[in-house]
Amino acid sequence: LAPGMMAGMGVPAFPPAAPAPGPVGGAAAAADGGADAGGDGKVEVAFRMVAPNSRTGHVIGTGGATVTGLRNSTGAQIKVFDKVSGIDETTILVWGMEDPVDP
Repeated sequence: LAPGMMAGMGVPAFPPAAPAPGPVGGAAAAADGGADAGGDGKVEVAFRMVAPNSRTGHVIGTGGATVTGLRNSTGAQIKVFDKVSGIDETTILVWGMEDPVDP
């Protein structure tokens, strides 16, 4: 199992107290011994977003075109979770590896 990934789901793990939406990981995580995969200087960065169920289709796009385009242009992975009965929002995770940027 890769560091930072939930078993069987293939998505970054988020502790229950993690703020959303917002970045998780980044250069600070690598400095703490987290997210640097393979010592190549890249860090795992993840964003958790919540979208109204009525707008989830816009995120996915017709036939998945929007998600596919974002994946292809950025190399990021995107997971739109299934809707939950009685909840009017859907969780969307976007994650990938990035090179830290020096200030």
